[in-house]
Amino acid sequence: PLRRAIAAAGEKGGVVRLGRGRYLLTETLELPPGVALEGEGPALTALLWPDRPDPLPAQVRGTHHFALRNLSLYCSNYQHVVAGATTPEAGWGDVTIENVRIRANPYHGHLKPEEVDTRFRASLRLSTGGGDTVRVGGPRVVIRNCDLYGAGRVLFLSGVSDGVVTGNRLTNGRWGWYCLSGSNRLIFTDNQIRGGDLMSTGGGLNCLYGYTNSQNVLYAGNSLADMHGWDREAMTSDAGGGAYFGKAERCEGATVALAEPISAARKDNWAGAALFVVEGRGRGQFREVLAASGRTVTLAQPFDPVPDTGSQLSLTMLQRRYLLIDNRFSDAGIGIQLYGTAVEHVIDGNTTARAGGMHGQARRYTTGIQPEIGIQFLNCTVEEGLSYRYDANNTALSGPSRIGLHAFAPARLMGGVIRDCVIKSHGQLEVKGGGGEPLIENVVVEGNHVAESELGLVVDGGARLVTVRGNRFTRVGREVLNLADLEKEWRARQAALLADPGPLARWSFEQAGGGGAEDDTGRGLTARRSGTAAFEPGLRGQALRPGESGWLEVGTESSFEAAVFNLATVTVSAWIRPDRLDGRYGIVSKRSANQAAPFILSMQNGQPGFEATDAAGKWSYNLQGPKSLVAEAWQQVTAVAVGGQGVTLYVNGQEVARKNAAAPIAATVLPLRIGWDAWGGARSDPGQAAIFPGLIDEVCIWGRALSAAEVAAEYARLKP
Repeated sequence: PLRRAIAAAGEKGGVVRLGRGRYLLTETLELPPGVALEGEGPALTALLWPDRPDPLPAQVRGTHHFALRNLSLYCSNYQHVVAGATTPEAGWGDVTIENVRIRANPYHGHLKPEEVDTRFRASLRLSTGGGDTVRVGGPRVVIRNCDLYGAGRVLFLSGVSDGVVTGNRLTNGRWGWYCLSGSNRLIFTDNQIRGGDLMSTGGGLNCLYGYTNSQNVLYAGNSLADMHGWDREAMTSDAGGGAYFGKAERCEGATVALAEPISAARKDNWAGAALFVVEGRGRGQFREVLAASGRTVTLAQPFDPVPDTGSQLSLTMLQRRYLLIDNRFSDAGIGIQLYGTAVEHVIDGNTTARAGGMHGQARRYTTGIQPEIGIQFLNCTVEEGLSYRYDANNTALSGPSRIGLHAFAPARLMGGVIRDCVIKSHGQLEVKGGGGEPLIENVVVEGNHVAESELGLVVDGGARLVTVRGNRFTRVGREVLNLADLEKEWRARQAALLADPGPLARWSFEQAGGGGAEDDTGRGLTARRSGTAAFEPGLRGQALRPGESGWLEVGTESSFEAAVFNLATVTVSAWIRPDRLDGRYGIVSKRSANQAAPFILSMQNGQPGFEATDAAGKWSYNLQGPKSLVAEAWQQVTAVAVGGQGVTLYVNGQEVARKNAAAPIAATVLPLRIGWDAWGGARSDPGQAAIFPGLIDEVCIWGRALSAAEVAAEYARLKP
């Protein structure tokens, strides 16, 4: 009877009303365009599906112009619960879901561990967060006063324009997140978003799934909590990729001729994206792209002033005009994150607790150089700043929250404000461009109050034209740290150390203990123990075993102990005894997050590797040697990198690979880690830390290029 009533309503459009009761279904309920299904209320009217080994593609499915109101949906094994069209080809949008309760859980009952694993793995074929509780797209989508609980992603909105999502309780499941892709004129307010599983994560606004822009969004009055899995990013703007980073050949009106062809690696159609002037004449401008093909880009309006042949341009996604107002974030890795492109965003009145704070980050993101322009943090509060397993991509173990503006080469952040914000404990204000060439400019930091913290405000040498005024500090160890001044002092100290041709630092682990390992040179570059790192018999004496989640760390971010390893020329050497060869693992890396690095010594599938970012932000020093490493045996891996020339790899004192590189090596503020890198593991996963599986011994770093004979002699000196 229900399906017949829906079919009849679908002939001309209409409402099908269900009275009080439970309605058992065994197949997908199809809603034709123009049909609304309404109950008497979630407590009175329920649709339910029994468990089944082969889940339906959706429990309720429509394309466009359909509605669900005043009822509950219950199901066990499923793919998606409510699904509408998410692309425009067959029509989409005009969907209303109001006062609906969903309880969707494929793990009901007494499943065996292998059954849970089978269902979970099957869900990951649908997305990185499993199936969607609600999956719709297009114009005029309304989701209001609902209670949505599922085992995967709670919400997937694709290309929603003129939409409203308000007053809902949204619960993410195992690895679940919420995804708002390609939005325009979206109101997302007064929602409660929670992690319903220890592996749930956050979500946010993005240009994933082929979108080139996301804009004009009000994200206000939402409460987000309990995001412990994956990257732990409660509200992040996201979209890796770009079509072009390079020079202009000429600009004529709204047409720009590029010096090189655009890349089609990310997507074919770049209409709706933005062309930014990152450096040179016209810097700080952007224009929306109408079309891009070959070397020609057509803009919505001309640049003024017009870029010249020396100007640096970036063609990438456009995310602009987000109003993030009065939201609250707790128990997450980062509250608000502008990750990559961000234009004219206002972040006002937001609060974080145990959630890392909030920041904007202009950066290279996969193939895209993504700038940020006109970012304002106003009246925001860090109530509890002490954070654990936090920061972008969940890369930091513990530390202070921040309200910050950051840029990573070669991206730029142009125009920012941090005003009238309050940090109550364990936090700091930051304006950081990496310490090299200026990447951040025209920033105002005023009227803020920082209390109960080690540092109040950090400004590094990568920022210029920064106005600081009227800030207050209470029980703060150091109120303002100007890293530009410190960096001059550090460079002088480093030069004095490098006058000695011997090792800058050496860790033999002979004096290692519970706190870590002392630097054998006596320079105080102690490698502090973290996580499961332990010491056991090694090549000679003791060696480091990182274990499942451990490493040694030298220095802290923006410290001399970290800066001393910013070397124009470097030799890095270590003895390793890997337990396994499959996957990618860090041996020695000068970074503590998935960011630029002046050197990374690594191992991937039995091949020695070296990676380093150059001053332009490119990984031009990346080099892998042949499969020459052996499991369960001691061997020495050495890399010699000369800025502006290239890198040479050695195994057991013999050269195995070399590469030329013309640009100088980058400098960073991040510390050095032994036994860790930011990505890899057994599956070479970009989202998983690469902790070395085995023993590491006799780690040595020189601030000069050892000759081939010296490398061979170092091997002979310690050869077992």
